[in-house]
Amino acid sequence: MFKTLILKAQHNLSDARMEFMIRDQLSWMRFSSTTGTALARLRRPEKLQQVLEDMLGGAPSSCRGLARRLGANRMTVWHWRMRVLVALEGTGASGLGGIVEADEKFFRGPLPWPSPT
Repeated sequence: MFKTLILKAQHNLSDARMEFMIRDQLSWMRFSSTTGTALARLRRPEKLQQVLEDMLGGAPSSCRGLARRLGANRMTVWHWRMRVLVALEGTGASGLGGIVEADEKFFRGPLPWPSPT
């Protein structure tokens, strides 16, 4: 704060200009070498590497199984997988294969569509 007041007085800057300069300087601090990549804002990059190795290996695990093995939440593992898939989108990978997870829907009462007879 004191340094800011000295610089303001030395360079004859208005309050608005000084505020702009401080905010502009702070905005540059938010960029790093991982900004805009799959590693941006990632807290545990070593676990993402394990997810990538699992996905590219012979038989990838399910999100739940991998989450148990890594000690992470299954939704976190799912988000990491989505990051990997988005990063691989531009590489020209033609197709993906592996385990597909699906949930069942149970209906009580009559079905909402006509049953085939």
